[in-house]
Amino acid sequence: MVIFYLMLYILAAFQLLHSYSMLPDVMATHFSAGGEANGFMPLSHFAGFHMGFVVFLSGLFYAAGWLVSKTPPRLLSIPNRDYWLAPARAAATMQRLRNDVSMMGLLAGLFAMAIDDLVIDANIGGGKVIRADSLHTIVVTAGVVMAFYLVFLLRRFSLPRDAGTGATGEKRQD
Repeated sequence: MVIFYLMLYILAAFQLLHSYSMLPDVMATHFSAGGEANGFMPLSHFAGFHMGFVVFLSGLFYAAGWLVSKTPPRLLSIPNRDYWLAPARAAATMQRLRNDVSMMGLLAGLFAMAIDDLVIDANIGGGKVIRADSLHTIVVTAGVVMAFYLVFLLRRFSLPRDAGTGATGEKRQD
């Protein structure tokens, strides 16, 4: 998973380096609901904010995944907890939870990069107007992707069809 995070950070740096020379010294960085620029910052601050936001947002999820993997199983609340956190499956389940939360961090980092790309485009275009339709598309798409991912997680922790095992992972004697 660390490799994917490094790739995300390299991609974010490339996004910034690719457009840096085309950007104005003062960047429009905040926009009204209508897409008009109403907040500005120096280019150097935007560069730091861009990288910092991608690293912070995705890193927050990565840290949360690590914390989940270190949390005592009795404190976790997942569907069918007794089954998935039975001694025979606990280690694999904890690793799966860590990876799933970390994956959400990668998605959040890509979302931040997509928003920053709109800001970069608005400033390169010189019009200081963000494409509101694109912004709405990105936000709705991110929401739908996260909703599907959460449904995927809930389904992942449903009981398997052959769940003829008890909480200890041993076969039940019916």
